[in-house]
Amino acid sequence: MRTAEPDPPGERPSPEAGRLEELLKAVAGAGDGDRVSIGDALAAVGPTSFGALILVPALVLVSPLSGIPGVPTALGLVIFLVSVQFLVGRDSIWLPGRLRRAGLSRTRITSALGRTGPFVRVLDRLVKPRLRFLVNRASTGVFAGICAVLTLTLPILEALPFVATTTGSVIALYGFAILAEDGLVALLALLATVLAVLGAVLFVIPAFLALVT
Repeated sequence: MRTAEPDPPGERPSPEAGRLEELLKAVAGAGDGDRVSIGDALAAVGPTSFGALILVPALVLVSPLSGIPGVPTALGLVIFLVSVQFLVGRDSIWLPGRLRRAGLSRTRITSALGRTGPFVRVLDRLVKPRLRFLVNRASTGVFAGICAVLTLTLPILEALPFVATTTGSVIALYGFAILAEDGLVALLALLATVLAVLGAVLFVIPAFLALVT
């Protein structure tokens, strides 16, 4: 995945393919039959677009699907593996066969992603290439490391219903910033990370400890 290019590889799609709404349509229509596997979704997104590869599973975490037991952990593992492989410079993403085959019904995915439609269309209008010096190779590596660390919290957060959506939202900001080359969104993602950490220390960790004690 590493080249001599100054910008992340695969992050200059056509205006249509680069739009979030188009990505979600591609995911909803991925594969065959009445089920969409993780492998199908990643193949539809493209194996070399780091921004899209973390954005799509993060958006699923933001949707009601995050309330299904096992979904946050599985998607967190996908994002973790994608992030680590970006950091070590792989040209394309590898996932274990069992993880690639995991998935959900197409109806469920279409319904969950459809609920994000109005929000997605607003983002598509607002986000644009700007402050590109904040979304370069070095900073993208930092973002990948942050996303990898954030995913480590997801197995724990499953014990608290829908709390995983917070982590998913932060990771989605990083993915969209990289995909759209929007430095302003990258700054918002960093701010959201700080707020999420503070929220975890002040609220989530005490709630989890109260749950297990």
